[in-house]
Amino acid sequence: MTWTILWSSFAEQQIANIYSYYLEEASVKVAKKITHGIIKAPDSLIKNPELGQIELSLTDLKIEYRYILFKSYKIIYSLDSEIGQIRVADVFDFRQNPSKLKRKK
Repeated sequence: MTWTILWSSFAEQQIANIYSYYLEEASVKVAKKITHGIIKAPDSLIKNPELGQIELSLTDLKIEYRYILFKSYKIIYSLDSEIGQIRVADVFDFRQNPSKLKRKK
């Protein structure tokens, strides 16, 4: 099966926020490097979608969420095996309080 990656609008907004933060706090070069790395990280899941660990703080939800790491960011995703889709739901800075992960999306 060929897997594809789909980014939620919420995850895209988080990437835009991360870009804006690094643009203001560092430089254009740093902002591009960080956000490009986040965007490319899920490509590693195409060959092995279950590579990421199960996100334990979200196990009470109906959907099983997994995550992979890029620098200090958790890239939270779920799998739709029927259509071969990796759905990126969130990009979360794990230096924050983990309870913030359950914020409304």
